[in-house]
Amino acid sequence: MKPYAVELKNVSKVYSGLLRGEKNLAAVNDISLQIRQGEFFTLLGPSGCGKTTTLRIIAGFEFPTSGDVYLNGELSNNLPPYKRPVNTVFQNYALFPHLSVAQNVAFGLTIKRVPAPERDARVREALELIRLGDLGARYPNQLSGGQQQRVALARALVNRPAVLLLDEPLGALDLKLREQMQHELKQLQKRVGITFIYVTHDQEEALTMSDRIAVMSEGRVQQLGTPEDIYNYPSNHFVADFIGDTNFIEGNVLSLHEDHTVLKVGREEVVAGRSNVRLAPGDKVTMVIRPEKLSISLEGGDAEPAPAANGSGARRAQMNARVTDEVFVGTDNRVYVALKSGPELAVLVRNMDQDFKKGDRVRLTYDPADSRLLPAAQLGTLEEGQEAAE
Repeated sequence: MKPYAVELKNVSKVYSGLLRGEKNLAAVNDISLQIRQGEFFTLLGPSGCGKTTTLRIIAGFEFPTSGDVYLNGELSNNLPPYKRPVNTVFQNYALFPHLSVAQNVAFGLTIKRVPAPERDARVREALELIRLGDLGARYPNQLSGGQQQRVALARALVNRPAVLLLDEPLGALDLKLREQMQHELKQLQKRVGITFIYVTHDQEEALTMSDRIAVMSEGRVQQLGTPEDIYNYPSNHFVADFIGDTNFIEGNVLSLHEDHTVLKVGREEVVAGRSNVRLAPGDKVTMVIRPEKLSISLEGGDAEPAPAANGSGARRAQMNARVTDEVFVGTDNRVYVALKSGPELAVLVRNMDQDFKKGDRVRLTYDPADSRLLPAAQLGTLEEGQEAAE
């Protein structure tokens, strides 16, 4: 059995605040991760969550205050960066402006005194891999942002690392180019077959490219799982709020059934899905449901409910509401509604299915299984979402 490409065991990084008269800061707080060989693994979270510090610990630019770092099964806590089987690609690319593309790619091999014939062959191979084989003689200022990013990738890959670390490498690109590069990066990772560990704050980027995602906040992993697990089964309020658009409905448990739960929301009863945590009548909970999981129709109308953006159907529950706003968002319209005795919700509707006006009384229908029940608690930890990680 192959060892994990990267394994972190109870890793913490604490920065002392004594010199500034402040409290110590735990940038990374007791993280344990097992990253498989050939996996595209993403560390996702807001600024200051500890994801870049975690990446720097793997790279050897930072040493853990406690815990252990294993690379390919070998303890690597005190190894300097140049002795680790990893390479890092940064957001700013860090290309040498006075060197050609080929010379930039060859830089690491030159430092290692790789013989010229082998070095030239590996540079050609790396440039072909990123589809810039005919641009080796150009200089960085003659390339587009996307091309420069590819050169930075080639410079890292030419060293044949076991693990490639990527620290927000697409952050400087415009939206359209960033979306194109997301696809290219994923395809490149499949072709080279090595482990990619990717840091980003962009949820769409993480969902698009990753085999698994570790969602981080306040130095801890909040949930670990596939993109589908993370999106459809958030383990706590933070993950549900951070990943995608989400509706939150707070209420109290009225009754528990085999396949659903009834909540008291204000003066109304709302049907939610079956809870995967132990609840009792009277418990305060939050029902989570995505805008695309709701369908909407005019109250009392004869027409069938306008389908949700994902075309879901099946067993339906319903809530009554009033339209507060409608916003055009391209292929879909976002309709905002207020429950009779509850919060404002968003509903995603296919553009042109039906027009809604402010004040319209509407009926929302949904499959209770598409909702998620979370206990009314503060930030959770990985243990609460462990089921999704399996």
